[in-house]
Amino acid sequence: MASGAAQGDAQTCLRVARPVAAGVLALDGDFEAAGCRGAEPARRAFRRDRSLGYVVAARDLTPGEILAAPPLRLLAAWRPGQSIRLRVRAGQVTLERSVQVVRPAARGEPVFVRGNDGAVFSASAAMVAP
Repeated sequence: MASGAAQGDAQTCLRVARPVAAGVLALDGDFEAAGCRGAEPARRAFRRDRSLGYVVAARDLTPGEILAAPPLRLLAAWRPGQSIRLRVRAGQVTLERSVQVVRPAARGEPVFVRGNDGAVFSASAAMVAP
């Protein structure tokens, strides 16, 4: 989050952990928490894509770069087309299913996915296998 105008306002920074190409949906897993103290974080690294509801990289982002963080709710956890596994446990039975993400979602939000049979459905973020 960008710092406010008042002196002493806190700023949140992120360190790029994996390269993110310009125009690509930025995922929370592409970044690590980083301290801002003593650093001059790069600004304007993200732009909000209103059609997606999340931020995309405004330019190529390279590992190790320190960035001013966008509001964390605007960082998706999963990209469209990404393969993930859903896991459901009922007692001692565990079922897993491979699916593809249909639209971006943040952690804690329902994830819309397409199964191998073509069916599209929403799944709880808690069902996504690590």
